Amino acid sequence: METLVINVAILEENNRFLISQSHGEGLWEFPGGGLTPGEDPEVGLIRSVKEKLGIEITILDIFKVVSHVAEGKQIFILAYLCVRHFGEPEARHYNDFKWLTLDELRSGKFVFSESDKRIINKISVFSGCGPSLIS
Repeated sequence: METLVINVAILEENNRFLISQSHGEGLWEFPGGGLTPGEDPEVGLIRSVKEKLGIEITILDIFKVVSHVAEGKQIFILAYLCVRHFGEPEARHYNDFKWLTLDELRSGKFVFSESDKRIINKISVFSGCGPSLIS
């Protein structure tokens, strides 16, 4: 079975989380992407976010690993806590992007994959730690 690794960035600013809308299915997701052959996951995430949103990020730590099987492939999603340190987001390779509060993420108004819902659930668990996941 083929294995794919997808990296996503959890970016929080002012108690809002950055999400993006993919072109294909129109699902909302945390920004990121796949790896090029031999690429380090963190290097790939920094590259993907810059290519797709035009911003530069710093990765703080791994936050959650989600795994599922789809179309005969084992898919691992590595979700990293990140901070933006340069640039304003642009929907270069996405339909759209938004900054949402945790309540908006959980509202059901935006359609997420089951994997992203698992990441949102973990964010919800940590929301009691203070106003920000990374402060």
